[in-house]
Amino acid sequence: MKFVFTAALFLVAMVGAQVQAQRRDESFEVASIKPNNSGENPYYVRIVPGGNLRALNASLQAIITTAYQIPDFELAGGPAWLTTEKWDIEAKGPGAAPPQQVLEMLRALLAERFQLKVHTESRQMPIYALVVAKNGPKLEPSHLECFDPTARIPPPTPNARPCGGFNRGPAQMLGARIAMPGLAKTLSKIAGRTVVDKTGIEGTYDVALNWNPDELLQPDRDSAASESASLFTAIQEQLGLRLEVQRGLVDILVIDSVARASAN
Repeated sequence: MKFVFTAALFLVAMVGAQVQAQRRDESFEVASIKPNNSGENPYYVRIVPGGNLRALNASLQAIITTAYQIPDFELAGGPAWLTTEKWDIEAKGPGAAPPQQVLEMLRALLAERFQLKVHTESRQMPIYALVVAKNGPKLEPSHLECFDPTARIPPPTPNARPCGGFNRGPAQMLGARIAMPGLAKTLSKIAGRTVVDKTGIEGTYDVALNWNPDELLQPDRDSAASESASLFTAIQEQLGLRLEVQRGLVDILVIDSVARASAN
């Protein structure tokens, strides 16, 4: 019996050590959160090489949407100060954590320090379907050199393209090794409405898109007649694709409760 009892204690100790190690992997080692009352406009939320995260002058809405990788319009609920009050965050992760792990640690930080509780629900909403235009796609198979977006901040040159993502300006997108679902997700952030990939196109492509931001379509306008905005024309003329007005189920992140974090 003595041997069995000792073995059981050893097993419990091993399980406890594994749980503690897992919790360390899911949490930042050190995290500083402070209100930013500067009144300045520029802000950012960045994953920094080495498994770290930095936010400057960012609203809690911007921090939450970064953590869950969703556009603003796929977040619902929450108090008014979610968009008006700004925060600075300096968080250090365990070693060279990959970007997805850093985002998971940010979610845990939001739950711990801002008491954030959320759930996901599907709602029937207007969407854009990304489809192939009448004359076929005008996509260039991937061949350009690109940089690892997690290894260098900022990009090595102003027009450098991140692998699997976009270098975005006010009216420009430059990307390399882009799959159609990734293109649809990025267009969602620009068009102000969920874009769903319905092209049926596989593989990855180098994408360059330029449009007139002054004619960008407003997200609450459904009429197909209003789709003459430069963004829509650019997608069709430059990529051989089209945004089609439809309705569909959209996964919405709903805030159940949240509180201001205490500064440290």
